[in-house]
Amino acid sequence: MSETKKVDLVIAIDTSNSMKDEAQAISAAIEAAVSEAKKACPSDLRVTYLGIEGTFPGTKFVETVRGHLTKAGADPKAFKSRLRKSLPGSGAQEDGARVVEDLSEHNKWREGAERAIFLLQDESLDGGDMIVTPSAIEANDKAIEAALKNEVKVHTYLGTPDASLQYPSKEAEEDMIKEFKRLALRTGGDHNIYVNGLPDFKKVLKDTICASKIPQEESIEDKKDEADNLDKEVPADKPTDKPTEEKPTDKPKEETPTDKPTVGKLTCTDLCDQLPEIAKAVDTLTTFLKNFEEVCKNAKEHDEDCKCKDKKPANETTTPVTPKPEDSKPVEKPVEEKPVAEKPATTETTPQKPVAEKPAVTPEKPATPTAPVYTEVDEIFAIVLDNGVMKINNQPNDNGDIYAHRGGSGELLRKAIESSVGSGQSNGLTSDQTHYLAWNPNQIYRGKEGQRLEYLRGLSGGRGKDGFAFRKDDVGFFYSAYEGGKIYTFQHPQTTYNTVQVRGTAGDPLQPFTTQFENMISDINFDGDDRLYLMSVSGHIWRVDNTKGTDLVAKHLCKFSPSFSGQAGERCDYYGLAFDSHGGVYLSGGNLHNGWAMRFIVKSSFASPDKLERIYQGPWGSASYGNLASRAYPKFAL
Repeated sequence: MSETKKVDLVIAIDTSNSMKDEAQAISAAIEAAVSEAKKACPSDLRVTYLGIEGTFPGTKFVETVRGHLTKAGADPKAFKSRLRKSLPGSGAQEDGARVVEDLSEHNKWREGAERAIFLLQDESLDGGDMIVTPSAIEANDKAIEAALKNEVKVHTYLGTPDASLQYPSKEAEEDMIKEFKRLALRTGGDHNIYVNGLPDFKKVLKDTICASKIPQEESIEDKKDEADNLDKEVPADKPTDKPTEEKPTDKPKEETPTDKPTVGKLTCTDLCDQLPEIAKAVDTLTTFLKNFEEVCKNAKEHDEDCKCKDKKPANETTTPVTPKPEDSKPVEKPVEEKPVAEKPATTETTPQKPVAEKPAVTPEKPATPTAPVYTEVDEIFAIVLDNGVMKINNQPNDNGDIYAHRGGSGELLRKAIESSVGSGQSNGLTSDQTHYLAWNPNQIYRGKEGQRLEYLRGLSGGRGKDGFAFRKDDVGFFYSAYEGGKIYTFQHPQTTYNTVQVRGTAGDPLQPFTTQFENMISDINFDGDDRLYLMSVSGHIWRVDNTKGTDLVAKHLCKFSPSFSGQAGERCDYYGLAFDSHGGVYLSGGNLHNGWAMRFIVKSSFASPDKLERIYQGPWGSASYGNLASRAYPKFAL
């Protein structure tokens, strides 16, 4: 009889756009999973597929939780989950904890059946978002209480977040994982954590079905130790959602950063997060060893010493040694003399047969240039800019947050800084990876990823801070576009500043730091020779060759072509300038059309400023990207 135990499984999924892949994958895998489960753990199975405040047409999820429960006779006024559009963005579609309450209390469970919910989300259990708030923990507590009261086992799935929504810190991700595990373990369910890609859903579903057949009390007892250990974990210090709420009139805060990253044990999640970088490093090493083997093989064939011991360590910068050209005259091998019959002496000399000259060694073909390798130094950091003209169209308001993009490809890697403070625009980065940012628009903060931002009274105030950049020696430069070329300089981490003046080359019709839109400076950056580059909103570039004095002269260098998304009548504004270590030039900004904006990053070069490659763009309504920053200092032959 136990072999035909009734099992009621409700699969409830967050219906924000980022979960569409999971909905499709489950729909494709469920039949095979049920078939395998019937063989492995036979049961009288009933599966119900429900979307949280929405559906995914073309999948199994074509009915909402609310509609299903209402149709079953439940009173909608008793539901804890919130109505669609009652929260910002798609928050109500991510109300997982409250949905567990509603399903536990109001679903029509069969008499004698094992009851289970499989909840799938990629954000917080209380209306979404990438951090665990006190209200989310409370909502989870209530979900666990309702599930236990109604003998419902909850299996959880935490998926990969949308590329535009990254965890603000490693601690925030670990907190999220903990809450999904807690909901599952305390109700006897399984937890499935896949924050870096889709799983094999056939296996996940089969295991979930089989786990649902086990009585809840037995499962809770089996998972008690894991649940208790989870609760014993000391929460990591989490960065606040906002920078310190200080005002310029408050008592100055100690300005030497004291926060230090917490060094903890390396987790499986840490390793998974680093897999792309590990794979890239392995590929690079494999290519190097292959080329190394070929070189040594050729050297051995020609009696040359490979001299591996003479090589410098890989982390030293060396100039490749050009092989010394061999003497063009071929090396003649000694010919064994054979006895020759004596001939009468003669005064004539027998001419020798000319020997065709052949090189002793066939020259190797030039090695095919390898693709540049981009490292953390080349990561491009972009700050979100919403200057009041641009709107947010069904997107989370990430104004002032800083995102990290991969050098070369522009791939969005993560949200590096969660500021949540106001109109962000300026963005600079030091050698020790301290981010400086300005918002609202003249208050300056700094901090490292995962740390609390520190307000800098000594650098704040004035008209506004429109651009930030640091030289290799960590001397910081920032300016206001409305102060006629005055630049403020300071030595990180100190916050006392001096000023220098930038003026254009005499007689040049294009002068920087004017109030004309064409020449209004929007960002600055340094190269490996400590030369300062100024960029205008329209893409003009000036360069200051000597930045060690107090009177800096900028000469016009070039103008980058505008970059468009393809929308007729749109405008292109450039707000950010950054470099990579291979000499790539990156520009960020916004395409504007009818009051809407689209953020973007393009890659180009000073040699061909008319050739632009758009490597990243957001949707219309995502606002613009402001300043860019990186830790690369290339040397340009200009």
